[in-house]
Amino acid sequence: MSDQHEPLIPRGDRLLTLRVTFVSLFIGVVGAVLVGLILLSLRQPLTPDTKGQVSWSIGAFMVPAAGLVSALILAWSVFFLPVTLARRQGIVLDPQVWPVTGAIAVAVLLIVAFAGAIMFGVI
Repeated sequence: MSDQHEPLIPRGDRLLTLRVTFVSLFIGVVGAVLVGLILLSLRQPLTPDTKGQVSWSIGAFMVPAAGLVSALILAWSVFFLPVTLARRQGIVLDPQVWPVTGAIAVAVLLIVAFAGAIMFGVI
């Protein structure tokens, strides 16, 4: 046996890490849904005029904008917000739990939302 010890790796509290991650994810889901619905309400389909020309408007880009902004809000809520909340509360996030749990939770939510949209005929 050697006299050398492995350096201590700072680890956070798993239970508090999970709590902060899911609270942040809940905040992000609420924000993404609200912003997404607002942007979707502003959409306008592309319409051709009598000459067959399409008249473009900013409302034609609202569906992709809603998806992009919602994805950015979810990414912010998983990767940035937990760190900010933990820092304010003096919590050290467990690096083996924090980013992976949030990313998996977002992936599961997106799969469920996509399957629900297909089942209810939205897509």
